[in-house]
Amino acid sequence: MKVFVFISLILHSSGFLLNTVSQIPTTKDPILTDKHFDMLLNLILELRSSQRKQDQEIAQFRKDFLTMKHELDLCKLNIHNNESAETRFMVLENRNKTDKLQQELENTSKYVNSMKMEFQIKYATVNKSKELEHDIESLKSLKAINNLNALFDVRNQTQHIENELQKTNSKLDATVSDVEARKQDFLALYQKADLTEQHLEERWAKLSKRVILSARLKTGSYLQNQRILFESIETANGVQNISSILNSGQFTCEHNGIYHISVYITTNSHQSRYFVLKNGQRFAEAFVSF
Repeated sequence: MKVFVFISLILHSSGFLLNTVSQIPTTKDPILTDKHFDMLLNLILELRSSQRKQDQEIAQFRKDFLTMKHELDLCKLNIHNNESAETRFMVLENRNKTDKLQQELENTSKYVNSMKMEFQIKYATVNKSKELEHDIESLKSLKAINNLNALFDVRNQTQHIENELQKTNSKLDATVSDVEARKQDFLALYQKADLTEQHLEERWAKLSKRVILSARLKTGSYLQNQRILFESIETANGVQNISSILNSGQFTCEHNGIYHISVYITTNSHQSRYFVLKNGQRFAEAFVSF
């Protein structure tokens, strides 16, 4: 890639030319008048402005030149990168070709080895076939009937042993199946026993939470609205405060639940009435009369 750089410089200048042919008239007035001074000042200012514009254009041209030089360097760098990328691509392509050739070589080696092994197997088979043919020919050449009978006996014994072995294997398979079935039965019984034990534990836990109380009344005469007392506890389960029942005839429920209350009273009076109170409120009543 070739880059041509053209640099154009435009030089601009302003000036004035004095005619040396005409002579300045000699007068008594001053040579440099105000008009001439203003004209000269304007020319100097115009020259200064032109010089400044020229300096700006030169600076702009220099900046453009540096920009073009930077772009040229970038182009060279891109060309170098492209060449490096092309070189790497060629190296990778050659490496891929080498890998493919190596793979083909390995496949060829495997194929050759397999063919060699197959040839060896076929060669051994051919040798074994020749040996069997030789043995068959040897058997055919036997003329002694006793040797043939012995051979038949050996064959029969071999078949008998094979039959016995098959029977033994069948019995063994049946035994294994029976053992497996017994194992499954044992596991089922074990699981059932485990469930029964859990059920018993749950049942026992429920029974242990039950409250049972049986108390005997104190024999005697009671006045109207007098609290009946108990003299002894016959059965108690799940009750902690028994002294309250004996001392005051009052039973306090220590556990939440449903309570079944039964009261049996014998009396020789002609008329009697008793009540069962809960928290001071009457909820059961019985009347006895001859």
